Amino acid sequence: MTSLLPADIVTATEDVWLSILNLAPRALEDADTEPDGPTVAGVVYITGASTGAVTVQVSAPMADRVAARMFRLTDRKPSEEEKADAIGELTNMVGGSLKGLMDGPSHLSLPVVIDGHGYQVRIPRGRAVNTVPFDCEGQRFVVTVVSVAESPAD
Repeated sequence: MTSLLPADIVTATEDVWLSILNLAPRALEDADTEPDGPTVAGVVYITGASTGAVTVQVSAPMADRVAARMFRLTDRKPSEEEKADAIGELTNMVGGSLKGLMDGPSHLSLPVVIDGHGYQVRIPRGRAVNTVPFDCEGQRFVVTVVSVAESPAD
């Protein structure tokens, strides 16, 4: 996978969050990379000249805030489906921005969204090459770029 620098992840994430949600996340340098408590994670795969994945994992309260902003909910809490849609869409946009920085033609999968407590997102044959933790209005989230090795010959 084409090497993406942490600065690329920061720029793509800040641009998407600011333009879509009008929220300004701040990259954290020396911080725990996992949000506390229950989380919601989006994953998109990149295939083609580069092969990998991008994950966006947010705290459950941040997922509520993101969905409420994205769908302009002022009178009720977002549904589970709205939270999944919002995190999936943010992951898709961040992944698409990062895909655009890679060499050669590539394709982006539809997002997959996972939620719960104490789970780990594992990409088969994948290795995290860059993980950037963020803070946004007191809530943590993390964006990770994963390189995926080609499958071994049979």
